[in-house]
Amino acid sequence: MRNQIDDALDSIRSAGCMFDVALALLRLCRANRSELQEAVRSRFRNDEITQLSKSFALLVGKLGTRSGRSECIEILAEDETAALTARAILITIENDETAWREMATDFRELASNPIRIEIGTETPFVFPLPPLKRLYEPCESDSYAKTHFSTRPLSAPNSYSLDSISSVSLGLEGPAPIQVVLDLQAGEALDSAMAEARAPLLAAAHPARKLSEFSIPNQTMGNFFPTTIKNNDAAINTEIINLLRRVNDIGVPICASPELACVESTKDVVLKSDPNMIPPVVHLGSAHVDSNGDQFNRAYLLFPRYALSVEQDKLSRYTFAPGTELACPESINLGNELRICWGKNWSLAMLTCADFLDKEVRRLLSHFRPSIIVVGAMSPKTDMFRGCVAHAVAESQSHAIIVNGPRDWQDNVIFGIPVTGYDDISVETMIHANCSLPDSAVAHVGRGSGDIVWTPVR
Repeated sequence: MRNQIDDALDSIRSAGCMFDVALALLRLCRANRSELQEAVRSRFRNDEITQLSKSFALLVGKLGTRSGRSECIEILAEDETAALTARAILITIENDETAWREMATDFRELASNPIRIEIGTETPFVFPLPPLKRLYEPCESDSYAKTHFSTRPLSAPNSYSLDSISSVSLGLEGPAPIQVVLDLQAGEALDSAMAEARAPLLAAAHPARKLSEFSIPNQTMGNFFPTTIKNNDAAINTEIINLLRRVNDIGVPICASPELACVESTKDVVLKSDPNMIPPVVHLGSAHVDSNGDQFNRAYLLFPRYALSVEQDKLSRYTFAPGTELACPESINLGNELRICWGKNWSLAMLTCADFLDKEVRRLLSHFRPSIIVVGAMSPKTDMFRGCVAHAVAESQSHAIIVNGPRDWQDNVIFGIPVTGYDDISVETMIHANCSLPDSAVAHVGRGSGDIVWTPVR
C-alpha cells in the first residue's frame, strides 16, 4: 500500500487543480477497495470515516490552491490508513456544490479533445449538475415539494462503490461492448438551450397516427428493413417542420419523436430551417438508413441554432414474434457507441426502443447518470419501459421521456421527472396555477390532434 500512497502523493504534488486532486484520491481508493469495503462493514470504522470527513471542510475549499494541496499531502503522507482518509476527503468534496462546479470547469479545460471524450477504464469525468432548485423554484415555498425530490444520486449510503462520488468518477472497470463518448460540443449547445428553461422541458411530436400509415416489409421473410411512413420524403419533412413550429410556439426547449418517425433527409431539412421557428433541441426519432450496404436504425439529435447534429445508431435489435416460427430480428447493424451530450449543467442520452431495455445499456446509464434521457420507441407493449423510466428517475434524478408511436397506440408518451407524489393533482392545476410545478406535464402535439394536449406525469 505504501507504493500506492506514494503514487497518490506524487499525483497531488503535480496537480494543477481540484479535479486532479480528486482523481488521485479516487485512484487510491480504487487500488485499496477491499480494505475500504472491510472498513465500512464495521459501523465503528464507518462512523470514524464520517466524523473524519467533517474535519475537512476547510481543506476542500483550498484544494484548488497550492497551499491546500500541500496540506492534503501532509495529511496523507504519514497516514497508514491513507485510503480511509482519502475516502473521508472525497465525502467532503461530494457534499460541496462549489467544489463540484469548480471541478466541472477544470474537467472541460483539461479535456484533450474539446469535442469528444472516449471513456476507458481509468478515464475520469465530472458529472453535470442540473439546476433543479432553479427549475423547480416556484415550489420552494411548498414544504411538500421540498421533501419530494427524488434522492440525490449516490447521496444515500453506498457501501460498495467506494471509488466514485456523486460529482466525479473514474470510468467503468472491465471490458465493455459499447464505447461511451462524451460529446462536449453538443453538451455546450444543450446547456445554452436549457439556460432559461422553465415548464415544461419536453414535448412529444408524432408525425404518424396509425400503424397502417407505415410501409413495413414482409416480416415472414426475416427482414423488416426499411420501415418508413407511407409518403414521399418531401411530404414527411413538411409535416415534421409543421409539428416543430407548433412546439416552438409554446416555448418547449426539447421536442422528441418516436422511432422511425423521420427519413434520412429530415436532418438536413431541419438544420436548414429558420432556427428561431423550431425548438432549440430536436430529437427526430430515427430512420432506417442504408450506408454503403450497411443497414442502421439511426436516431438524430439536432441543435439548429448551432447547426449541430448528433447521430446515435440503435444498439439493440427488435425481434419480431420471438419464440415462434416467424421469429426474426431487425435486420440492422448495431452501433458500438453510446454518445452522451455532456455539458456543465445538463447531459442527454438518446436511445431507440429496445436500447432502453438492454441490461448493458442500462448499466452504462446507471454509471453516467444523464440528466435527460430521450427514447424514441415503436412498441405496442410498454410495461417494461415504465419500470426503466422509474428506475432512471429514482437513481439518477433524470428527466426521462419515451415517445412511442404511432400516436394512436396506448402509452404514446411515458414521462418521468425527479419530483414525486403528484398523482392527485389535475393537469390544469399543474399547468395553470400560480404554484404549478415546472415540467410536471409534457406538451403533446401530433398530426390532426387539434389543440395541444398536456399529458400528466405517470
